[in-house]
Amino acid sequence: MIAGMRKKNITRPAIEHHCNFCHNNQFVPYGLIRYFHVYWIPIFTIWKLFGLECTKCQRQMTKLDFTPAESKKVKSLVFKRRYTFWYNIGVWVLLLPLVPLVLLLLLASTGIFDSV
Repeated sequence: MIAGMRKKNITRPAIEHHCNFCHNNQFVPYGLIRYFHVYWIPIFTIWKLFGLECTKCQRQMTKLDFTPAESKKVKSLVFKRRYTFWYNIGVWVLLLPLVPLVLLLLLASTGIFDSV
């Protein structure tokens, strides 16, 4: 398949968080990234899902179960920039050749080349 969507599962080391069901204090942060690819090169991220899973009872907590502060903390823990940057690299590869063209068009519209 030349183009399509793929997903990547992400897990991080266990963190402290209280489980209301089994009263365990160890949770594993997890994430799922779905991205569009061309020739298996990631172009852009379509969506991200994240949450915590209890290490004892396997209960999963998603974004709806967190307070806004907890949600931000877990999201930043799972989707660190150095790990997720590569899933948008195709956009930069495609747009980079357009930068000189845009600059040239902007300079041409100002009339800078009329005197030459």
